[in-house]
Order: sequence, then structure tokens, then C-alpha cells
Amino acid sequence: VLLSLVLAFVSCCAAFYMAHSNRYAATRMHRWVSLLCASMVLGLGIWSMHFIGMLAMRLPLTISYGTWGTLASILPGMVAAFLALKALRLESPTYGRIAFSGAMVGIGIACMHYSGIAAMYVPGRIQFEPGLFLLSAVLGILLAGLAFGCHSWLLRHKRLRTAGYALLLPSGL
Repeated sequence: VLLSLVLAFVSCCAAFYMAHSNRYAATRMHRWVSLLCASMVLGLGIWSMHFIGMLAMRLPLTISYGTWGTLASILPGMVAAFLALKALRLESPTYGRIAFSGAMVGIGIACMHYSGIAAMYVPGRIQFEPGLFLLSAVLGILLAGLAFGCHSWLLRHKRLRTAGYALLLPSGL
């Protein structure tokens, strides 16, 4: 579980750094390539964190994963990361863009997570509780929006950036 949290933190930092530095790329093509790479890093980081966390769970029954369904579950996180990072390319993104980005990543995480669960083979039946399903999606949206908001705020307050990241690191672990 600790490995999955560290992986999520490192991939988010790398993706935010790549997305921030892509603003200064020399050509439009370089900016797009950097944005695509940042989206892949963030999307794969989100997926890897969840998949490693799922592998850490031990149940008293045999669980296996369908290859194609598991691989397809990577796509929602990457697409959501692309849409979110594209919306946040401005030097000072508006609250609307931050909210949109949080919604995209939260929805992407929910789609990625539940499509990954659908790719699981377990003896018995998986049953979803609608209220908890909705709560998990809403929390994903709110927490992703909060993360993007904190990142945007720290970019505007350069003196507090290092201290802010130092405070966020222990709370993320």
C-alpha cells in the first residue's frame, strides 16, 4: 500500500512538472508532446496506484484479472488526465478550469476503478452499493479538484511553493 501511495505522489509531481514546463516549449508540437507525456504519466500513475493497491488486498478466495479488461481500464485515467492538464495549461487557471479538471480526473478515476473491478474474475458475485458508488465518485471529483487547486495556488505563490509541497508530502503518505 505504501508503494502505491509513493507511486501516486511521484507520478503526480512528475506530471505537474511536465505540464508546467510544457508552457515554455519552443514549438506548438513540443507543447503537445509534453502534454501527451504528462497525461500518460499522470494516467498511468493513477492506474498503477490503484492496481498495486488492489494487489495488496488479500481475500480468502482466488482473484484473477482479465488481460484486455485490465488494459482497457488504463484509458479512462489517461484521457481524464489529458483533458484536465489541457484545461490547466494557462499560467493562472480560473476556478472554472480547476473545477472542470477536478471533475474530469474524478470521473476518470471512477471509470478506471470500476472498469478495473469489472475485469476481475472472482468466484461469486460482485454487488455494488449505489450510495457508496456515488460517494466514491463525488469524493474523487472533490479531492482531485482540491489537488489541482492547491497546485495552482502554489504556482502563484512562489515563496510558499517549497513549504507547501513539503507539507503536502507527509500528508499524502
